[in-house]
This record gives sequence, structure tokens and C-alpha cells, in this order.
Amino acid sequence: MRVSVGKSEVDVDVDGTRAAYAKLSVPGPEECGCGYCRNWAAQRETTYPEGAKRLLESMGVKPGYETEVWEVPSRDGRHYYSGWYPFIGSVVAKSDERAEIGGRAEMGGMELWVLEGLSYRVPWLPAEGVNEIHFCAIIGWTIEEPEPPGAP
Repeated sequence: MRVSVGKSEVDVDVDGTRAAYAKLSVPGPEECGCGYCRNWAAQRETTYPEGAKRLLESMGVKPGYETEVWEVPSRDGRHYYSGWYPFIGSVVAKSDERAEIGGRAEMGGMELWVLEGLSYRVPWLPAEGVNEIHFCAIIGWTIEEPEPPGAP
């Protein structure tokens, strides 16, 4: 199935991607369990705009089952989060322009873009024919614990 992510076009094996995600019982952030990942997981449901959820689901990706999430704190109390979801398929046309869903990340929306290949091998995916859809969003610190050391 052909899917547009901003100006990028990908051909997605929706059934193959959905079958791969069916093998997962724990999302990457919950598997990690660090404070940054727990903060992300606590706000995940309200952070993803409906349009981003629909896009991921149309690709066979299981929203909320990020393979990787990372965070960069800022001095104003906001936290820049980025992460990725793999999908089985090919990149037909690649653009560096990000798709803005619900507005720019700085304005409470989410930005998505496509990268070719995998950042690192994950055992529940085939070794070839896998690419990534990346996202970024900015959220606050809301969990009932202090921010981990290193935050400004």
C-alpha cells in the first residue's frame, strides 16, 4: 500500500508490519523503564494527535509500541522527545520535509518523517526490507518523581 508521510512516499507491507508488531507484548519505553521513558509512556495517549495514530495504523504499525524513544530536556521545563517505529516496505520517494500533524512540535503537534533502513537490528523484524518512521513531540515532566540527573 502506498502511504504519504509529508512529501515522502513509502510502499508498506501492511500485513507483514502488523504481523511483526503482533509479536510484541511490551513497548520499547516500558521495556527500558528509565524515568524519561516512564514520563513519555505516561503522556503517550494524549501526545499523539489522532492524525498521527491513523497514519501509523494505516501502515500496520501499532501506535504506542515505539521501538525507541529518547529525550532532550530544555531549560524551560519542556522535554523534546523523538523516537521511531519500524515498518516493512520500501521508500519510493524521500523528502527531508517533516509531516506536521496537529502543528509543529513546538506548538503541541507532532512531526513525522521517514528514514531508510534500521537504526539497529531488532529481533522481531526481518533483516531486510525494513525502514523507519520517526516522530518528535515536546511535552512536560508530569510523573511523580524528580527528573533524572543531567536535566537542566
